[in-house]
Amino acid sequence: MTIDDIPEKYKLKKNGIELVYSGKINTAMEGCACSLASVSKELLEKIKLQDKEFIVVDTEAGVEHFGRGIEKGIDTVIAVSEPYLDSIEVAELVIKLAKEMGKKTHLIINKVPFEFKESVKEVFSKRGIKPAGMLYFYNDVYKSSILGQKPKINRVIADMNEILKNIF
Repeated sequence: MTIDDIPEKYKLKKNGIELVYSGKINTAMEGCACSLASVSKELLEKIKLQDKEFIVVDTEAGVEHFGRGIEKGIDTVIAVSEPYLDSIEVAELVIKLAKEMGKKTHLIINKVPFEFKESVKEVFSKRGIKPAGMLYFYNDVYKSSILGQKPKINRVIADMNEILKNIF
């Protein structure tokens, strides 16, 4: 199947980007998320991409989706970690599991305070992890997030462009 085979009512299109939402638990006692994961896994295994098409899959934080095999139909895993020990340990496990599945891996470190960037680099280096890059902590972006406003993200875009160069 191709992206065009997905009915329009299940897609949101804007600026040449199509979003397909596979579902989430929204109410108490709704049941297990396993069926939602099964649909995502099957879609990713069966979809055939056309020239210049790619799919970005945004999963929940953690590793449960690896147990459900959602990554089976993809070729690259990009882990995102914050510079805190528990987040770093989860990112390490994500990378390990992805490599066990034969996937390419990349790591992005998010919300890094400028004054700690060298310390953060050192922590990852000691763990044998070479990040694709860092996204820095910006107070104005954080405040916009708290207020539910659209942030001014020119600096973040510049950081992300550098990361994308390292990945691609």
